[in-house]
Amino acid sequence: MTVPRLCQNVRELALQMEPGQKLPTVNELCARFGTSRATLDEALSRLEQQHVIERKHSKGIFVSDKIHRKTILVLFDASLLAQQRHSPFWGELWHMFAQEAQSRVQRKNEYHSIHLVLRTADKQALLPEGIADMMEANLVHGLLVIGMSDYEWSEHGEIPCVTFAGYDRWMVAFDQTQFALMTVKVLAEQRCHSIGIWSPRIMTADGPELPSFHDYQACLNVFGLPFYPELARTVSPEFLHQHPQNLSFSAQGYAVAMEVFRQPSPPLLDGLIVTDDMFMEGVLAAFHQLGIKIGEEIKVATHANTGSMLIFNNTPGLTVVEFDPAEIVQKMFTVLDTLMAGQKPAEAVTRVVPKLRGSTNIFS
Repeated sequence: MTVPRLCQNVRELALQMEPGQKLPTVNELCARFGTSRATLDEALSRLEQQHVIERKHSKGIFVSDKIHRKTILVLFDASLLAQQRHSPFWGELWHMFAQEAQSRVQRKNEYHSIHLVLRTADKQALLPEGIADMMEANLVHGLLVIGMSDYEWSEHGEIPCVTFAGYDRWMVAFDQTQFALMTVKVLAEQRCHSIGIWSPRIMTADGPELPSFHDYQACLNVFGLPFYPELARTVSPEFLHQHPQNLSFSAQGYAVAMEVFRQPSPPLLDGLIVTDDMFMEGVLAAFHQLGIKIGEEIKVATHANTGSMLIFNNTPGLTVVEFDPAEIVQKMFTVLDTLMAGQKPAEAVTRVVPKLRGSTNIFS
C-alpha cells in the first residue's frame, strides 16, 4: 500500500472518532491495512504534520484536537503597501483582514495567517518560504489572495481560492459598471451635458495600461448624453516614462487637470467623473491653483472608500461614490466558505456595489 493511500485510510478512521480519542496500536493498524511499520510510520508523520493525529510517547496514537480545524492563508501582494502611488485603501484592507481573521478564530474552528508576497526583480510573485510546502502537504484548506493572479503562481492546485485585484476562477471585484452608472446619473440629474471622465494610468510589468471608458460611454447613452472621446483623459505613456515608476495617482490627477485647463481654449466641461480618490486629490490641488470652483464652474462625481477622509465631500457640487473595503473582506470569506463546503458560488465574480456617501459635517 502506498503512503498517500494509507494516509487517506488512517484519516478516514480518525474522522470517525472524537478528538483526543486513542487510535489502534501500530501493530493493529499494520494488520488492519496490510502494511509495514516503515510505511505506516511515514504516513503517521505526514498526518501529524496535518494535525490529523498526535503521537504521544509511551501512550499511543491519538486523534488530534485540531483535526477539524481549517487553515486559511491570506496572501497579500507587498507592492500594494510599499509603493507611494497606491491609496491608503490597501493598508486599511490589510487591517480589516487581520480583524476578521481574529474574529473568526473565536467564532469558528479556524487558524488564519496573513503573509506579504514579495516580487522578484522581474516582477514575479515569490511565495513566502514554506507556504508552497504547506499547500503540497494538504495543510491549507483555503486561500484568500489580494493583488495576484493565478497565472503568476500555480501552487494552490485544488485548494479553494478567492482573489481580489487579480484573476482566478473565483473572484471578488468592484462593480465598476454600477459606479459608472451612479456617477453619470448624478451629473445628469444636475443637468450636465458635457461630461469628462478622468482616470489614472497604471504602470504594469508590460508597460502603461490604458484605462477603459467603455462603461461610461454606455451609461452616457442611457441618459441620452454624448460621449466625447477627447474628454476621456489620463496621463500619456510619455509622461509616465519621464517620471519615476512609482509616480503617484495624485501627481497624475494634478498633471491631467493642469494640462486640460491650461490650454488656450480649454474644453467646455460642465461635469467631471474621477475614478480614483488619490487622482481626485491631485485634481483638487490643480483646481485650487487654477481658481476653478467646484459647484459653480463644474460639477464633479468622484470615487472614494468608506471611512477614508482623503476626499472631504462637504463641497457643493462634489458627489462622492464610495466602495466599502469591509464588504470586500466579508464577501471573500463568504465565497471561500462556500467553496470549502464543497459548493459552487452562484457567480464566478462576486461584485462589491458602491454607495453614495452622505454629507459629513464635522463642524456641526
